Amino acid sequence: MGRAENAKPATFNALYHLGRTAQSQDDTAMARTWYAEALKTQMRRVIPLFRWASLKTYQSAVSYPLSAYAVVAVSQNQPSRAAHLFGASEILYPPLRFEMSAKEREEHDQAVASARAALGEEAFAKAWEEGSKLTLNEAVAYALKELDP
Repeated sequence: MGRAENAKPATFNALYHLGRTAQSQDDTAMARTWYAEALKTQMRRVIPLFRWASLKTYQSAVSYPLSAYAVVAVSQNQPSRAAHLFGASEILYPPLRFEMSAKEREEHDQAVASARAALGEEAFAKAWEEGSKLTLNEAVAYALKELDP
């Protein structure tokens, strides 16, 4: 059995935090890889691989790597992709921004501002809105899309 078949909340969290560690070391390629692994553990089946207390908890957990993916997208000069992912992650779990560490929140806010400046207010708002309309599975698939061969 592979990692996905044996996934537990700790595995998902570990993968996310490995991504955060790589991102803090400016290794965006490795960060993206770890975030993708965290998200893929959730996409292998329609029903989450492990039980969550509620769908809100499940959505909030998935929204963390989606938001982190958005920050990586900004650093890779993909502001439209970032705006879509920010919109998706924050609609899935509105309090996300307030549960981030101070460093994560600062990084998030700077990335949002950079994406907004790169796209312009109208295009940014449109991309954010489009992202906010994605279902959980669509948002994860969108984040992972660039990694598929």
